[in-house]
Amino acid sequence: MRRHRRSSGGRERMGGPEGVGRVERGCRQASPAEERRPEEPVTLLDTHVVYWLAVHPERLSRAATRAIAAADRSDGVAISTISLWELARLIDKGRIRVDGTTERFLIRLGERPGMTLLEITPQVAALAVQFPPDFPADPGDRIIAATARAHGIPLITRDGALQDSPLLRTIW
Repeated sequence: MRRHRRSSGGRERMGGPEGVGRVERGCRQASPAEERRPEEPVTLLDTHVVYWLAVHPERLSRAATRAIAAADRSDGVAISTISLWELARLIDKGRIRVDGTTERFLIRLGERPGMTLLEITPQVAALAVQFPPDFPADPGDRIIAATARAHGIPLITRDGALQDSPLLRTIW
C-alpha cells in the first residue's frame, strides 16, 4: 500500500514499494475498502488540528489550511468524538486554554458549519486494535486513525508517526 503525505509546501510524498523517493502531485486513489460514502465529510482532523483551527489557525500548514477550505466547500470536515475527550482532558489539565467553559468550547466545535462528529463505531473499535505493533500505541491516535480508515478519508495531522504510517492517507 502506498502512503500519502503532504509537506508544508503542499506536495505529497508517495512511499511504499511503488513510490519510494518519488514526489508527486494529487491524491492517490482510495482502495475499494476505503471508498468514501456519499454525503460523508471529505477529511478528518486530528485533535491538535481541531484546537489550532479553533484557537490558533496560524499554526496550520498551508496544505492543511487549503484542504480544510476545500472540504468546507464540499461535504465538510470531521472530528472523531475521541478528540472531544482529548481536548477536555487537555483543558482540564491546563495544557491548553479556551474562552469560556470546556463544555461550551466543545459544543461550539460541533456547531461549526460543515463539521461532522464521527462516533466510535464497532468497526472503528475493531480497526483500532488491529494496527500492527509498530503503529503508535496511543489509544486516541489509534481511534482517530481507525476512524479515517473506516470512512475512507485522509487525516489532517502534524503527527510524524501518523504521517509515516503506510496505512493512512495524511495531509500536512
